Amino acid sequence: MKARRPVTQGRKVALSLLSIALLLMGYSSFAVQTTQLYTIPTAYSATSRIVSSKDDIWFVEFNSNKIGFFNKTNHEFSEFDIPTKSSYPSDITVGVGGLLWYTQQDANQLGSFNPITKTFKEYDIPTIESLPLRLATDRQGDLWITEHYGNRLAHFDVRSETFTEYEIPTPSSRPTGIAVDAQGRVWFLETQGNKLGFLDPDEGSFFEISLPESFEVPIDLTIDREGVIWFGGRRSGKLIAYDPARKEFDIHRIPGGGVIAGLAVDETGRIVFALENPGKIGLFDPKTREFRVVKAVLEDSEPYDIDADEEGNIWFADMKSNALCRLDGQVMSLAVTLNQE
Repeated sequence: MKARRPVTQGRKVALSLLSIALLLMGYSSFAVQTTQLYTIPTAYSATSRIVSSKDDIWFVEFNSNKIGFFNKTNHEFSEFDIPTKSSYPSDITVGVGGLLWYTQQDANQLGSFNPITKTFKEYDIPTIESLPLRLATDRQGDLWITEHYGNRLAHFDVRSETFTEYEIPTPSSRPTGIAVDAQGRVWFLETQGNKLGFLDPDEGSFFEISLPESFEVPIDLTIDREGVIWFGGRRSGKLIAYDPARKEFDIHRIPGGGVIAGLAVDETGRIVFALENPGKIGLFDPKTREFRVVKAVLEDSEPYDIDADEEGNIWFADMKSNALCRLDGQVMSLAVTLNQE
């Protein structure tokens, strides 16, 4: 597959001495931070999911049907056309050997991309029109996928290139976010079932837990170093944690509210999250239970997926500006802490 020639992008730097002054004075909830915006070459790409490594960021372009690449050192983009037209890629992760794996929700496929040879492979998911939405890798390097319409979890063995599907007990649960913990359990969210669940692959058995409040419509989740599951309640403006050891939920109200579109764990164990509405970036410290919430850019923004690099900087995809954005982690740490409402 022929790749587009890398394009060096000029950096659009939103740097304001006034904003930093406001930050230190206690106006962190709306102060603009030191944020760099790197415009994605293809307009209206609808970049919704990213995954970062030491030097690189890979992402899917939902509207333009591409896999995108950004080098954090030289600030260069590359884009690669997905073979199946109008596949609408919905998630991406890095697998064994640096292979990129991604879901194609409308093509009902799992795809892989080799960044060395620049070649693609695509695999049809057994259940027809399953709408594969999210995926994760396990300790063996295999893939796990949520089938949003198929109401199943799919396991893909990378060595035999075969699928095994597991039907979720709750009918029409609409599974979304997925992650694998240190014990190999596959955790997932049910947006319509309003549950958090996990699959024990060794036993082939499910366990489902009703969420503490109704109609939370959670989308994505992440797991911290202690094995705690984190996700956002999109309806209620809350950051929710489930501790498998205690078998209890902890609910944290986000100051000012907002809809969590993506979340991750940084190097220090703090939870970073993107607030799609009202266009802010948040940070939560589980130890102190304190929030920091900031408006990251001057213009209107719609931050979506998010990650933190080894230097503590926060990277996120901004759907509104069609850009990858870097929020300086040190400046973010200066933000005045906010109490839960």
